[in-house]
Amino acid sequence: MVGGVANVGATKQDFKNYKREILEFMREGDAQMVISKYLAKKADDKNMFFEYEMNEQDNLARLFWADGVARKNYGAFGDVVSFDATYQTNRYKLVFVPFTGVDNHKRCVTFGAGMIDREDVESYRWILQKFKDAMGSIPPLTVTDQDPTMKVAIAMEFPGTRHRYGMWHIMTKVGDKVGTEMAQNDEFWRALNAVVWNEKSTIDEFESTWDAVIGKYGLSDNRWLKRMYEDRASWVPAFFDDVFETAVKTQRNTHLELSAACEGQTPPLKTSLRIEREAASVYTLKVFYEVQEEIYAGCYTCRVRSITEDETSKTYVVVDGNKETYTVILEYGSNTTTCTCRLYTRIGLLCRHVFVVLKNEQISQIPPQHITPRWTREAGIYTNLDTTNEREEGEESTPQNNKDESNLINAFYKYLAMARGRTDKLRQLTDVIEDFQGQMREDGQEGSTVNGKQAVMETYCGVPAPNTIVVHPPTVANTKGSGKRMKSAKELAMAEQVKKKRTCKTCGLATGHNSRSCPQKQ
Repeated sequence: MVGGVANVGATKQDFKNYKREILEFMREGDAQMVISKYLAKKADDKNMFFEYEMNEQDNLARLFWADGVARKNYGAFGDVVSFDATYQTNRYKLVFVPFTGVDNHKRCVTFGAGMIDREDVESYRWILQKFKDAMGSIPPLTVTDQDPTMKVAIAMEFPGTRHRYGMWHIMTKVGDKVGTEMAQNDEFWRALNAVVWNEKSTIDEFESTWDAVIGKYGLSDNRWLKRMYEDRASWVPAFFDDVFETAVKTQRNTHLELSAACEGQTPPLKTSLRIEREAASVYTLKVFYEVQEEIYAGCYTCRVRSITEDETSKTYVVVDGNKETYTVILEYGSNTTTCTCRLYTRIGLLCRHVFVVLKNEQISQIPPQHITPRWTREAGIYTNLDTTNEREEGEESTPQNNKDESNLINAFYKYLAMARGRTDKLRQLTDVIEDFQGQMREDGQEGSTVNGKQAVMETYCGVPAPNTIVVHPPTVANTKGSGKRMKSAKELAMAEQVKKKRTCKTCGLATGHNSRSCPQKQ
């Protein structure tokens, strides 16, 4: 930004000193400064939601916040919410809890976030209550890890939600639970993945194929696998075929960029079908390319094997490019379709088997009831939340004084970099500053060095130093994630493999001996 390290205007030690001064400035008052900053945002923005709670000793214990953009995003994309508590702050070891989802570009979007000092049912209930208060509803589907306290809290505060465990968390544990020999068995992994990750299988098909794999590899007595099978309704895709599967500024900027790209770009088409052109105008680019693959496959790789009719519908039997057979039912009048692959019921997008049927029926538009709003370009426009008093999306609500001071600091360092190495220009810049100092002295407004430094600190922190501290810093939390975590055997083996081993200077081998005991010398 300033043309190189040499033009920064400060050394590495200067930055270390500045960091030390910042920490000293915030000492004992950092919690109060955070609360004051967010209360100021809340007063300035009617759509800002912020709540906090202290413990008996007036230490900060919990807080939750969601601005207008986050709440608007929830209104558009809140059908599935991930509630993650695996993050941790570095100083007080508070647990950072973000609520995230997936937008119409299939990118992560944040709905809100909070911090808690304890990972107990009461703390999780509090943060779920605040999320519910901020959003006005509970999500249809909530995804978490297998934390039992989360399960209890979600059942109490989100009684109508479908609670699901993240499959990734579960599958990463398999290697540690089945033993070293089985964890290295590629055939076992292929068989297990084919069962678990098969989104097209029904509940009966999953249960039968699971039993077959577990029996084949002698894992019927494995307690952990037994427990996972008992909890199968909470993590296996076959049990969720009736719902959709799906840093804040960066997310919002990316969302805006992708939305702008959709408006200014016409994607290339692969067929001459009108239904593909309509899909290109309705869906975001990311989603359209997925729909386009289904349209193309329906047009060129799928074929109709048979058609039967009754009074209300037609039943098609379709064979796809993988020689797999599926049944599609098309209702008369409404053109509502259902397919046994269940792609639409899982993610809200029509499959190739339906598109070949629509083509055969000469239906040139996607039936409106099958266009899921959350995947369209207009997703988010029709949410109930009024954000007219918001600034540009993602822009912080900052007092004007802080903005002016930030602009002045940036301008100073810019001009200092421009004058570096030119004595006459540096002298000219110094004269301007000294002239300004003289004017301030004449007006009786010359501040001390201490006050000047404090003003810089307040500008950096975005809030003045508190005169009275009501909310004290939290005590260092002793959460489940604090301290050193016990590593699994797999993690230890990977760390040992990456670690550079000491080699013998004589033979160059790393077999545990040195040049004195090298076999080549004996």
